[in-house]
Amino acid sequence: MGAGALAGMGGPGTSMGAGAGGTILNNEIAGGGGAFLGVTIDAIYTQGETIEGGFVLTDPLTGDFITDAVVTLSVVQVNPDGSTSLVHWGMITYDEGTGEYVFDFDTSGMAPGIYDLLIQTDDGQSFQLRVEVTGP
Repeated sequence: MGAGALAGMGGPGTSMGAGAGGTILNNEIAGGGGAFLGVTIDAIYTQGETIEGGFVLTDPLTGDFITDAVVTLSVVQVNPDGSTSLVHWGMITYDEGTGEYVFDFDTSGMAPGIYDLLIQTDDGQSFQLRVEVTGP
């Protein structure tokens, strides 16, 4: 990942960053969160809240912003036994007004638990965020 507060993805290809004033999640845990199955929880949401995010994509060689990538969001429930189930898959759109790829995901229909948000680009790069959804 390029600019922003995110660590590098490694390897050649698209880089992702939080952008000027952008955030990857709107409910980030200050000072770090807990862990579930060895992966840090990045944010906590109450059922009914919307998970929102925005980020920029840049070419790691030139630093140019990429505005025409195909970017997807998968939301996967992680069960206590380590098994997973796909809850959502969809496209993340580029917003010309903000200069970021933006997404929002309503947690109203989600059961309390742990979920992975997997952001993937058409060149094979991916980034994982882990969130917890709590009951009302």
